[in-house]
Amino acid sequence: MKGTQEVLIIRLLAHIPPEKQKEFADAIALAESVAGSAPDARIVMHDTEDHSLFCWQADWASRDRLVQFIRSDGFRALRGAIQVLGTLKSLVLAESQPFPEVGSES
Repeated sequence: MKGTQEVLIIRLLAHIPPEKQKEFADAIALAESVAGSAPDARIVMHDTEDHSLFCWQADWASRDRLVQFIRSDGFRALRGAIQVLGTLKSLVLAESQPFPEVGSES
């Protein structure tokens, strides 16, 4: 499968009260700034009905960089910030499976 690649994903879901959301955003920015292990892509979303519910998802193309990130002080600080600022609802590590190229035979 030319041009396809597995992606490693962290998906974190947390309740963060409105008055603590700036600190939460700062903790995310700090975690993502870890040299050599920053995610290749990331997104932060919040629920449109429950404005305290946030989802942070980050993707890596390299298992080594993801492991480095998980072991980093920045990721530990993010998890600690969530414990202080709100409530961790879920933390998922996943590996995506590449889609076959359009027009390829199975």
